[in-house]
Amino acid sequence: MISFALSQDWRVPRVVDLGLGPGRGAPLREQPVAAITLALLTLVCLAGCQSPEPFRTTGVSAGGEALFLAGVASVEYTPEAGYPLGGYGGGERRAELPFYAGVGWPGHIALACHQSWHEDDPDGKSDMLNPATGADEPLTAKALVLRPDGQPPFAFVRIDAIGVTSELHDLALEQLGDLGFRRETLVLAATHTHSGPGAFFRMPIGRLIGMDNFRPELEAKIASAIARAVRTAYDEARPAALGFGRARDRRPDGQTIVAKNRRFRRFREEIAYDEVDDEVGLLYVTEREDRSKPIALLVNYAVHSTVYGSDHLRFSTDLAGGLERGLEAALGAPVLFFNGAEGDIAPRRGQKNDPPGRCEELGILFAEVVTPTLSGIELSETVQITAATGDKQLGSPQGVVALGRERFLDSYRGWASWPMELFTLPFNLILWTTGLTNVRIVLTWNFGLGIVAHLGNLTPRTTTRVGAVRLRAGPHDVSLVTFPGEATHDVGLEARARAKARGATQSLIVGLALDHVAYLASPKEYRRGGYEAHSTLFGEHTATQILDSQEVLLDALGWTPSESSSSAPPK
Repeated sequence: MISFALSQDWRVPRVVDLGLGPGRGAPLREQPVAAITLALLTLVCLAGCQSPEPFRTTGVSAGGEALFLAGVASVEYTPEAGYPLGGYGGGERRAELPFYAGVGWPGHIALACHQSWHEDDPDGKSDMLNPATGADEPLTAKALVLRPDGQPPFAFVRIDAIGVTSELHDLALEQLGDLGFRRETLVLAATHTHSGPGAFFRMPIGRLIGMDNFRPELEAKIASAIARAVRTAYDEARPAALGFGRARDRRPDGQTIVAKNRRFRRFREEIAYDEVDDEVGLLYVTEREDRSKPIALLVNYAVHSTVYGSDHLRFSTDLAGGLERGLEAALGAPVLFFNGAEGDIAPRRGQKNDPPGRCEELGILFAEVVTPTLSGIELSETVQITAATGDKQLGSPQGVVALGRERFLDSYRGWASWPMELFTLPFNLILWTTGLTNVRIVLTWNFGLGIVAHLGNLTPRTTTRVGAVRLRAGPHDVSLVTFPGEATHDVGLEARARAKARGATQSLIVGLALDHVAYLASPKEYRRGGYEAHSTLFGEHTATQILDSQEVLLDALGWTPSESSSSAPPK
């Protein structure tokens, strides 16, 4: 979080003469009260006001149509007991919070001390979270590699984890450079199990909320598993054909089977229980000569992998593992589950109430939805892959909690509310003198009241990674776009609409990929409020920034926007 007393590296800044007194360089005690007040108000109003920067494309890989080989492999990296689980930050998972709960400059120092004291302690694998007691299933990195003849290889990798980071992506790539992989040709995503490994997020806010202190040896272990899975799949690749298809998570009566909208509980008059993106995207790969023999199936669907709760202290693949196992039993080949825009989507309850039984039940039901579609997929023995990645600086991170949220959001940034700071300054001075220097109470000109927390010290890296892929095979011209976190389902629908307007026959929406910046609520859901909105750290237009970045990448991949292409933010 932003601290007025401490910089990111915790050094105390020098006192700066503002030159507001009757004589330049006059001591502070000689400054008029009004001038000091004006300086304070200026600092308050401008604190954390870093503007987003334009999206920057960092790499494009283009290939022609070619025959290809395909391989699939899985490598286990389950941490030993004693490491924390990653995902939930409360309930039975929480052991302690740092001083001041990590807020303000005292909390910032306390969080840094927790990291410093435990990062080299072999017995201190967990600290703020309780340690895992074992594992229900092995956690794996699973890779599907495509090798077009005479062209760079391409890999899809999913890991059993809450998310991925750009640092993890880069570490894995460092071990694959000899095979020709680049940032844009390695799509790395997480299944979003909340019972996967903690301790591999470097960002302070992730460590504080649900991951615990960063342990470099665990990050290295996961990166090694990713690289070994890709390398094995590369080495074992064989002549293949592929095609794309889609299924719907709907019963004949229109009800969803696996997913539900979890915001229905809070906004019953505004959101339907089954208001979800029900498209299940499929990438089906078979042997080239005998297409009755599947090599792998990539499944893309948006749903939280949260059947297990915060009282579960054993590593588990959770719902994503159940969905993969259900399909693998029906198909007889490896299945890779890639999550989608699942920010507001939760798993439905089934007939079984115990978490293991519920995961298996939903997996069987999901297989019954997906497998009938496979026989109708048109397969092609050639593929053309183009891919691109880029970096997006998102602006200043902050959290906003307000009474009358929409009215507050419409007015708290405007200059007209600056005079109202005079009324809140006494209260803010109390907060700041107690160490909560990143928090301020705001009263707007239209009498909206809220609390704004600047999160710069907890989120020092504000640049994230976005990717896009174009896959052409036979009649298919498919787009794949990534979201660096948890987008709400309507953001995923908007991404589909934008790709369709450019001529894509199908879209794969891969969430929790390449990086993690928490939630990406649509402007509508951000204004509505709730957990997903409060966890969207870069403001109302965070999701729109990512969507616009994806469009820049689609341009680089040769897709021309049509006149009807949507440029409006998701509603």
